[in-house]
Amino acid sequence: MTVLPSSGNKFIENLTQGVKLKFPQSTGYSVQNLKDVAKCTARYLDSKFVQQVVA
Repeated sequence: MTVLPSSGNKFIENLTQGVKLKFPQSTGYSVQNLKDVAKCTARYLDSKFVQQVVA
């Protein structure tokens, strides 16, 4: 399983706070949602199921 890089233990918490400050009307950027997205990304990052975008 691939581990996504982060900037310390509180990366997702800091990202959530930053998004809420910059875009107060946005929803869906809770700590739990972003952790779920990170887990999903890590799970399927090396999978052939997901086609890589090539420019």
